[in-house]
Amino acid sequence: MARSVAFSGPLAGMEFNFYDSPSQSVYDDYTTVQFIQNPPSGQAYFLWTFETSYQDAYVNVVYHHYNGLDGKVSSINSSLVTSVGGTSPFITPPNR
Repeated sequence: MARSVAFSGPLAGMEFNFYDSPSQSVYDDYTTVQFIQNPPSGQAYFLWTFETSYQDAYVNVVYHHYNGLDGKVSSINSSLVTSVGGTSPFITPPNR
């Protein structure tokens, strides 16, 4: 039962979901982490809590609160995020 997580490797375009519910119910706490770009080569990206929503240069994190998730993660899934046109609603293309 995790309170934090470290990510490494090529992560841009990946989405990770951390659930309180073993059946991955969205009617309990869960957090979605979507990577906008890869962390610098050879460096890990640390998510210190599952209970805060924020965005930075590397991730968009959305926490869905019910009664707390830190120390209660029961299930995790991951996927490559794509949509029509090859973009994600959470991944902003670079300015042109």
